[in-house]
Amino acid sequence: MRPLSLTLVAFGPFAGRTELDFARLGTRGLYLITGVTGAGKTTLFDALTFALYGEPSGRNRRPEMLASQYAAPGEAPLARLAFEHRGQTYTVERTLPYERPRQRGTGTVQVPGGATFLYPDGRAPLTRPAEVTQTVTGLLGVDRDQFCQIAMIAQGAFQELLLADTAARSAIFREIFKTGPYQDFQNRVKADALALEDACRQAERDLQRLTDGIRADTDDPLAPELARLHAAVPSAADVQSLLMRLLAQDEHALDALRTALEQDDHLLEAADAALGRAVQLDALRADAAEAEGWLAAQTPVLDTLQAALATEQARAPRLEQLAEAIPVARADLARLAALEALVARQAALQAAAAQAEANAAQLANDTASLRMRLTATRAELDALSGAAAAVERLAAEERRAAERIAALESLQTQRENVAHAEVALAAAQTRYLRAADESETARRALDAALRLFLDGQAGVLARTLAPGQPCPVCGAAEHPAPAALQAHVPTEAALDAQRASADALAKTAVDRSAEAARRRGEAEQARVALLAAAEPLLGATEPEALPALLPAALAEARAAHTAAVQALAQAQEQAQRAERVREGLPRAEAKLTKQEADGLAAAQEAAQARTEAAALQTRIAEEQAQLPAANRAEAEARLQALQDERTALTRALETAQTAYSTTREGIALRRAKLETLHAQLAGAPQSDTAAQRTRREGLAAARAERLARQQALAARRQQNAATLDSLRTLAAQSEAQLRQRAWLSTLSQTVNGTLPGKEKITLETYVQTTVLDHILARANTRLMRMSNGQFELRRRAAAGDLRQRSGLELNVLDHYAGAERDVRSLSGGEQFKASLALALGMSDEVQASAGGVQLDTLFIDEGFGSLDDDSLSTAVDVLASLGEGNRLVGIISHVQQLKERIDRQIVVTRTRVGSHVEIRV
Repeated sequence: MRPLSLTLVAFGPFAGRTELDFARLGTRGLYLITGVTGAGKTTLFDALTFALYGEPSGRNRRPEMLASQYAAPGEAPLARLAFEHRGQTYTVERTLPYERPRQRGTGTVQVPGGATFLYPDGRAPLTRPAEVTQTVTGLLGVDRDQFCQIAMIAQGAFQELLLADTAARSAIFREIFKTGPYQDFQNRVKADALALEDACRQAERDLQRLTDGIRADTDDPLAPELARLHAAVPSAADVQSLLMRLLAQDEHALDALRTALEQDDHLLEAADAALGRAVQLDALRADAAEAEGWLAAQTPVLDTLQAALATEQARAPRLEQLAEAIPVARADLARLAALEALVARQAALQAAAAQAEANAAQLANDTASLRMRLTATRAELDALSGAAAAVERLAAEERRAAERIAALESLQTQRENVAHAEVALAAAQTRYLRAADESETARRALDAALRLFLDGQAGVLARTLAPGQPCPVCGAAEHPAPAALQAHVPTEAALDAQRASADALAKTAVDRSAEAARRRGEAEQARVALLAAAEPLLGATEPEALPALLPAALAEARAAHTAAVQALAQAQEQAQRAERVREGLPRAEAKLTKQEADGLAAAQEAAQARTEAAALQTRIAEEQAQLPAANRAEAEARLQALQDERTALTRALETAQTAYSTTREGIALRRAKLETLHAQLAGAPQSDTAAQRTRREGLAAARAERLARQQALAARRQQNAATLDSLRTLAAQSEAQLRQRAWLSTLSQTVNGTLPGKEKITLETYVQTTVLDHILARANTRLMRMSNGQFELRRRAAAGDLRQRSGLELNVLDHYAGAERDVRSLSGGEQFKASLALALGMSDEVQASAGGVQLDTLFIDEGFGSLDDDSLSTAVDVLASLGEGNRLVGIISHVQQLKERIDRQIVVTRTRVGSHVEIRV
């Protein structure tokens, strides 16, 4: 990749448009980027990197810091780079976010940054910033960090790398050569080893916990051995052996308990049978005694119940009378209910007649009122007949008023543009006058210096005259009055520099004149366009009168528009009212017709209801004369009394019958049961139920105690068996963990550099030593040349302190002294040579690690001021060798010796209004 041209607008210290034609520098060799401190030398590389990748070259600089503080408000900060790559020319352009004034009104608008990438074959350009960055990275084969490491040797950075210890240098290499995965592997192995160590310790704790969980009786023969295991750190084999013996012993005891429990079950079964027989005989004797007592009490009662039953049976004739009277009373009640329905119907008809008469009267009133409203509505519709035409006419007036306002506002904007153009013209004229004055002053100073130079040449020649030697001007051998050497005569080099400065100022004056002419044309064009637009609106007028005419015209137009809007709204409301009236008129007419018909129907309904009510009144009188009760309540009371009497007689008869039957059947059942009980008890022995129950409870208590011992022993054995299973699993896991710990701990110590008695070299550092050896091999080819074969960088073979990290320390071999020493012992100039050589070696190695990517441009920003003349000359020779072939090397420096030696220069000049760039070849 070789840059061809770089264009900057409002970028960094460069206020206006700055164009840098790299093609003038050629395709190979050295060139110098020079200028005072802070002029913007490094900004050129920032701009190049920003154009390619969207970020500056320095990590401590952010893209938003690149916008120029000297630029005019609203000017877009821009960096455009044209570059050649593999014989093709590409262009990439990026803009920074910026604020610009609003085109209308006050305030500013935030404009986002953007990017554009142009292909050489004319295909569609890329416009998304991320897509442009991805395309540049793929095209060049390096990302932004690799590009800066290969193409830019930053000031002071590699001196820090030269003097860094292993830890600091390792961190730098990790970032550049991506060795972080090796460090991640170290950390992962270390974490795994620590986790396995914790797991082994946990296994020991688990073994102790399982041992503490073993249970045995205090009088058990194995209890002392178990106590010893509890007190010490046990082995899994000892614990397993003890557990197996405890389990065998408990199994034997459980077998004995199971045999004893079977014998207890047989004894309990016999005791339960004897107790059951005794309880059964006691129950039979108690049932016989209860039956005999009941018979003695209930036998005399049976005669009394039989007499009560006969009394109730004698009332049967009355029940028959009631059975005939109740249906008659029920029929009378039904006739009264029908009569009440007729009375209700007659009352409803009278109410309906009254309501129909009221409805007819109301409908007559409503009909008269509606007829009057219809007359008024037809009159209103006639009055609103012209509303629709008024809406169309007023809408046209409102549109014309709005169009005039828009035209006047556009005219106002044009007037403001004319004012801006005139302000820009005045500023351009001021800049031109100032540049012309500066150019004239420089030209007069150059003429004076030239006269002084020419006048002083006689004194210079006079210094070379010798008695007897001919004068180079007139040829005379005598020199009676040689000219004196004048003071303050400028040198030819100073005169050339002053001439170049005067030429630059003259060029600036010409540029300012062209700019002022362009601004004048823009202002005149804007004025002509303004007058053309104002004439149809305000008549023929001058631009100077517009500030007074436009506000009044706008106010008048807005007032007319407001009046038109109000009139249009009123007309639209009237048109809508007319439409609503027109739509509602048929409905009102239909309603009037319906109300007239409804009134006639209501009158007919009232007459019919009155007729039906009179007929019902006659029928009601006839029915009332035939009924025994005066009303329904009296009939219901008579019916209820008859029903209550029948219910009482019936219930008393049923109660007497039930009592007599129940008692008679109970006596018969008790006598039969008593005979059965006497037969069952005949010949039965006497039994002692309490003694049988006491014996049975004793047997049950003994069995429960033995069962509790069995359950406790079984639970203990189950717990110990589970402990044995857990112990076997734990032993297998622990054995595998111990085998893994043996090799994983050694691996962790090896890759993390913590092996006792060994150098503290980590795996990542070991990998980085290979990278460092490659860098040193490349760097020493240049350092040997720059130091005339005296110095060679060496990686320190052994650490001085086994307690500190090592592996990346640097020594320098002094071939003159034949000794190797620390790089910190080098002088300032020697350290610069070593760091520059290291930087060049680093650039070559990064370039090689990036897949053999070849960048045809290199920038070096280092402190050449610390070198003496011979060292500087040697360093320049080494850098010149970098430019052999098709490589262009740019040196960023303000050292005077470099200015005198390197004839191709990019000169950055700082002024109060921003910096300027000039290429001198």
